[in-house]
Amino acid sequence: MSRSVLSISWLNGQVKAVHMRGGQMAGTWVCPVVVESLDEVQSMIAAAVHDTGYNGREVVFVVENRNLLYHLQEAPMGRKSLIRGFLERRVAQSRFFDDEPAAFGVSHPILVKNSQRFLLTLLPRKWLLNLREGCAAEGLQLTGVFSPASVLARHLNQLPVDPGQQVMMTTDLGGTLCLMVGRKEKESQVLFARTVTVTQAGEEHLAQIGRAHV
Repeated sequence: MSRSVLSISWLNGQVKAVHMRGGQMAGTWVCPVVVESLDEVQSMIAAAVHDTGYNGREVVFVVENRNLLYHLQEAPMGRKSLIRGFLERRVAQSRFFDDEPAAFGVSHPILVKNSQRFLLTLLPRKWLLNLREGCAAEGLQLTGVFSPASVLARHLNQLPVDPGQQVMMTTDLGGTLCLMVGRKEKESQVLFARTVTVTQAGEEHLAQIGRAHV
């Protein structure tokens, strides 16, 4: 039986969904209105399921909004289980969203002298919980939440560049740009990511809305 996945991109309020079955596109949907509130998550998912004809169970999201942050965190060398605990403590101590706990994803480590660095992608935990609950209410399972930078990184090794070479990639998210610098390796390494918004004031200029530490 062919595996089915519903992929939903929620980028700065613009929502699109693609129903993939066995590697083939089986249906698409574009939300006709801007969606900005977490209260609209379940109805958004229900509409995507209905209009794409999706009858599977797995759902993945690509999310970009003003709450999404990138942060470069240095960590000591050590076992993965110990490093995960270290990163969890540092995220909790940093209080990226004031009193709101953060959910985070981790890139492959960047090795430096006597330590390593991880690019963290962070969202308020309530966003992850709402996406999960919205899927569960429709009888679905949330299997992944990705940032645009992580999606770009997945395509890095397909580029015709030499291993170890650093590459900058960018994608237009409709009013904002996602910038990602990575290195082509056996497992792609993300060195830097940032989201910027495009404004018009006589001439186009970039104003930072994401936060990154390098």
